[in-house]
Amino acid sequence: MVKCQINYPTPNLTVMELDGRFDRNTAPQLRRDILKLAREKGAREIEINFSNAVCTDTCCIAVMVEILRAVLKQGGRLKISGIDDNTARMISLSQLDEIFKNVVVTDKK
Repeated sequence: MVKCQINYPTPNLTVMELDGRFDRNTAPQLRRDILKLAREKGAREIEINFSNAVCTDTCCIAVMVEILRAVLKQGGRLKISGIDDNTARMISLSQLDEIFKNVVVTDKK
């Protein structure tokens, strides 16, 4: 199970703090929540913080790509922080380094 706490440190920034296991079982709900925030709420700048979450498979990478596309389509920015070495490795092995180069902040656990 993955929990998501949403904070609004500034009017234009929405920070989503993930806590728990982010995998193929939890990805659909998290995907819906984040895409709803990006599309319906018009969030311009979204940060997804993985400091307290574990990304266990490539399903979470696919969700992050979809979220990135949705945010960019609306003229927004996405920042992904707190990823661990395993998640960084999955991004690299999926050959998505280029897509995430301006998105991922490598402040790994």
